[in-house]
Amino acid sequence: MSKLVLSQQWRLCYAGVPQSKDEEAEYRKCFKSIGDFTSVQEFTEKFQFVERPSALPQKTGYCLMKNTILPMYEDEAHDNNGASRVRLTTGSPDQNDILWEKLVVGVLTGLFSHPSFTGIETRKNDRGEFCAVWMIGKQQVQDEGMKMLKEFLGVPEGFALSIQRQK
Repeated sequence: MSKLVLSQQWRLCYAGVPQSKDEEAEYRKCFKSIGDFTSVQEFTEKFQFVERPSALPQKTGYCLMKNTILPMYEDEAHDNNGASRVRLTTGSPDQNDILWEKLVVGVLTGLFSHPSFTGIETRKNDRGEFCAVWMIGKQQVQDEGMKMLKEFLGVPEGFALSIQRQK
């Protein structure tokens, strides 16, 4: 069977508990690579052993990012590039698991090959679970990406998503 090649390299990471909220270097250390991949088959080899987000300990999660980008505004790819994080909160652990898996399918089917997308993440914290989509670029490019994301997720017209922009 031939490989189903992706448009770029992606990295799947486990996001552990940061030891310090104040130090960027400490925050970077909490990401542990599960593996890099450039095909659906390579991804499946790694993802099949990953627990669902709802089974993870508090203050942990996963991220699936282009190349070596990390889900933080201080990352070189995000810093001074108009980074935004679109936060998607479902209200239940099971729904968050489904949303995470749907976003992963978006990566594998090419939705996130759009230049505005840098990756996705899921986190579990004291306030519950959430997924997020990381984006960069000028407002027009991000708006284009946002429209694609809403269509992919089936978000009704006029429904607002929580967007946190880089300061």
